[in-house]
Order: sequence, then C-alpha cells, then structure tokens
Amino acid sequence: MESTTAPNASKTPNSDLPTMFRPPVNRAMRVLDRSFFKKTVPLSAATVFKSSDISKVRGQLQKSRDLLAVPRISSVQDVKVKDEVKKCLLLKEGIKYDDATTWSPTINELVENGAVGIGRYDFELDYDYWPYADIMNAILPEDMLEELPQGFTQVGHVSHLNLREQYTPYKYLIAQVLKDKNPTIRTVIRKTEDVGAHSEFRTFPFEFLAGDEDMNVIQHEQGCEFRFDYSRVYWNSRLETEHRRLVNKFRPGEMVCDVMAGVGPFAVPAGKKKIFVWANDLNPHGYEVMQDAIRRNKVNQFVTPFNKDGRAFIRWSANELLQTEPVTVYHRPTVFGHYVMNLPANALEFLDAFPGVYAGKESLFVPHTSTPLPMVHVYCFSGHSEDEVDDHKDICQRISERIGYTITPEDRVGGSGNAELELAIHNVRLVSPNKQMFCASFRLPKEVAFRQSSKRKAHCISAPRDITYGTKMSVQLPPPTHRKRALPQGELEAASTLRLGADQNTHTLSLSEARLVINKVLENKRRGGKKYEEPENLTKTLDYLEVFARFKDEENIKAVERLLNSHTELEMFERSQLGSLCCDNAEEAKSLIPSLQHKISDGDLQELLDELTKLRNFTE
Repeated sequence: MESTTAPNASKTPNSDLPTMFRPPVNRAMRVLDRSFFKKTVPLSAATVFKSSDISKVRGQLQKSRDLLAVPRISSVQDVKVKDEVKKCLLLKEGIKYDDATTWSPTINELVENGAVGIGRYDFELDYDYWPYADIMNAILPEDMLEELPQGFTQVGHVSHLNLREQYTPYKYLIAQVLKDKNPTIRTVIRKTEDVGAHSEFRTFPFEFLAGDEDMNVIQHEQGCEFRFDYSRVYWNSRLETEHRRLVNKFRPGEMVCDVMAGVGPFAVPAGKKKIFVWANDLNPHGYEVMQDAIRRNKVNQFVTPFNKDGRAFIRWSANELLQTEPVTVYHRPTVFGHYVMNLPANALEFLDAFPGVYAGKESLFVPHTSTPLPMVHVYCFSGHSEDEVDDHKDICQRISERIGYTITPEDRVGGSGNAELELAIHNVRLVSPNKQMFCASFRLPKEVAFRQSSKRKAHCISAPRDITYGTKMSVQLPPPTHRKRALPQGELEAASTLRLGADQNTHTLSLSEARLVINKVLENKRRGGKKYEEPENLTKTLDYLEVFARFKDEENIKAVERLLNSHTELEMFERSQLGSLCCDNAEEAKSLIPSLQHKISDGDLQELLDELTKLRNFTE
C-alpha cells in the first residue's frame, strides 16, 4: 500500500509522545496493515557493568533526569555485550552516545568511575506499542483529527460504536483498531438506525464491523450477572450509575413494581438487597433473560418476573398483589411502595393507568395506616434547554396531562408547592445536544390513586382475602464476607465517619494521578526554553510516586478515574484512596479506609476492586 507522510507530523493532535516515538503516517490506508507500523528509534543507553550497581545507577540517572521518560517504555533493557546479556538504562532523546558534550555531569562521573559505558541502542516499536489514538492519528485525514472518534459503549465483549457521518468511510479501520487496543472486546458493531425505530422492544438495527459475529454476552452490574443476546434486548451500560442511584432509594422489605423491567438491571440488584420486586417486560426474550438472571443471581424469593403489556400490568398487579398469598421471607407488603417506569421514549403515556388504581382502598394507606401511597419513578426525554427549569416545567405538564392532576416544579422537596408529592426531577444524562434524559419521581397523589369514575369502576380492586403473614425470615444467609472488627476508639473514631474539616470537599488525586500531573508540569517547564532547577523535595516525591503509583499509562489512569467517579456514594478522598491502594479484597479496603464501612456493600466494593485489578493487570 502506498504510504503518505503528514506534512507536519509534530503537530498531530491527541498525542503526548515526542515526535520520534510517534507512529509512521499513512493517510491512504483503507484496510488495516499492522505490519506498516514498525519503527526503529535510535537512542543512547548506559550499560551497567556490574549487576549489583543497577539500582544505584538507575537512582542517580533518575535524579539527574537523564533517563528516558516515555509512556509504556521501560528505561531498563537487556543488551548483549560480548555474548553476555547485561542491563542497560535508556537515556533521554537529547543525549548522544558519540557526543560527550550532551552528557550531564552525572553521566560523565559514572563513565569515569567505570560504572557504565555509553553506546547506541536501537529501540524497536511496532503496532502493539501505540494506543488507539496514536494509530488513528496516523491513518485518518488531518481535517478529521480534532474530534477523533473514541467513545463507545461496551456490553459484555461487544463494543457498540456510534460514528458521525464523516467517519463512516473509515468505520472498518476504526473498529478494527478499537478492538485490537481493548483486550476485553471481541466484537464491534455500529447502530444503523435509532433505538426502537423498528421494534417496540427498544432493539436497534446494526452492522458488524470487526471481530466475532457473536452477540451473546455476559454482563455484570452491581454484583449481578446477566446473560443475553444483545441483538434481542435493550441494555445501556451508561445507565449503571442511574440503576444504582434508584435501587439505593429502596429499603429492604419494600415492594417495588418495575413496569418496563428489561432484563432486570433494577429488579435483580434490588432483589439482592432483599427488596421485593414484581418485574414486567413486554419483550418475550427479555422476560426469558430476566428469568435466567433471577435464578442465576439467586433472588427468586424476592423477584417475580412477568411478561405483560405495561399499562395493563400497572392496574392488574395492584389488584393481584392484594390477592396473592404472602411469601415467608420477610413480611412482604400487600401494596407497592415504588413503581419504576424505565421506557424514556414513551413511559409518560402509561401514567394514565394510575387514576383509580387504589379506588375504594383508602383504608390501606395514610392516615388510616402508616403506609404512604407509592412513589412513581418515570423516565422520559426532554429538550436540553439553556435553563433546566424549562425542561422541568415541560415534564410536569406532560405528567399532569396523563394523570389528570396538576404537578408543578414548585412541588419539589423543599419547594413552595405541594410538599406531599415529594417531587424530584433527576438529570440522568445528555443523550444528544438537544435531548436530555430525566427521571421524575413523585408520590402518587391521593386524588389520582383513589379516583372513582364510571370509566374506572370495572377495574376497581376487590377486597383482599384474609392473609396470614410469615413471621420469620426463612432464607439461609451466607456467612459475612469479612470478619467483625472492633470499633475504633478515641481519636480514631473520625476515621469511621470521614471528617476532613475544611478539606472535606477538596479535589484529591490518587498517587497515579499525582505522578501524571507532576510529570506533565515538569515536561512543560523543561520545554519552556529556560533553565529549570527542580526542587529536591519534588524529586523525592517523584521517586516515591514512581515506586508506589499503581497505574503508569495515561489511558488507564483515565479509565480508573471514570470507574471510581461512577461511585458517587463515596467521597472524593475515599475514591482517590481506593485508586492508590488497589486493595485485593473488600475486607482489606474497609480496614484501611474505615469510612467505607457503611457506604458501600462488600459485594459492590469487591466488584469495584476487581475492575481496578483488571486495569492494573493490563497496565503491567
């Protein structure tokens, strides 16, 4: 294939590599040729004559800033000297083995003392060395490099890639490189039309771009495992934080009605927390997958699946729950405490099933009992307005029209309106520049729940049968995952409840992030043209960080940051500590960071630590 060279490769965006370490450029490439990406970089190296001197010499050269500092390249390499393999230390680019004027006083001293010999070292780079961004910068046209396509959603081993129109001629190249550079990806697909464009089950047409044509995935979320054919059900990995947020609102022993449950990303984790869920989905395959997930995650005593129309399920389930014999795990309620409606495209339309849903059953709720009317959590889309209040007004108006009762943004918690509604509108995510996803939560108004009308009489709930409640939990619980520890005393009590005073909300960094930031600052200062003497305390700090920073690659550091920041239940200090310590298990983490004790379960914490371990192993 004909090779082309970039007119100004040194200004190629999205690369922090020195020019001589960047990949060769071929903007005419249309089929990936990995063999093209080979490069020999001429360097200088200090060969250490005595193996016992390696650590000492490395420390001296590191302190004098003579060592090569390039991402993903170890400064310690093997070199053959008279049929004997010795260790050498790669020197930074400006040092010439055949020009002593480029040597620092430290190098001169080491040579004079006979500790090292300076010679040429040809470092070989190939396709495996460069990350995705650097390869794409060498392939795509220069006018496409400002917004390099890097974002994708991963479901199991499948990467779901969204590409702007201008990148579609390069879709196979992009997909192949993306797959190569992400070891957990085996399949890359591209959505060809919008979700739900041809299916009420929220599936989407797609094309295979790279890898195996296998859509049967295994997905883990909140300590639960789901197995499904991604082409036949709806799943969005970007909603994991939202799934976690809502499940955390439910309390053990509560009764939840999940009207559009999908494969169970709300229902199954809720069941793990001993929350009762009746979970419904219209998609027959989604229903089968949910049944499997319930069995696989051993929540069958808490989660019951259904395969019905959502609107009919709202009214049918309320009546059926009153008529159903209780289970013996906990005291299962006879009415729902929450309704979840996760169908943002049209869930609001299903709200017209709620008027009269508990007509004639006022005696079951406050003030006749301590049981409040259920909370409704309905997902929807709205425009991405400059003032979010406008979006909230739009959502409230659409809710009001469907339930026949006026709800306004002032009814929010702490607002000036109807406090009984407990309204909260949560911004879930920006779907596109003009489309925002929200979750509107409100308590079902009594005027709606108990509404009597001739239209609704046929649907009124019959009186419940005499129900005998179970009195004792019958599930055999597994042993705790960590040993009981004595509570900290005295001054140590502050550790179990994080109290950092004025620094409570200060932005904190992990050791890996600190190393990256300091190196970037120093790199900029060294390139500034002025002589810069680095303070000794900074040098010692960097030496420490070189040893103890768990992640050295910038892409991995960013991946760790994204993973940790998804756990919004944790303080920033706790997240940075987890990123620095990289504990093996939940017990160790909670021992070293006592404030985690009541913020995150052992299961969720172990899942987080396992993900960190994967990223760390990939780096190493």
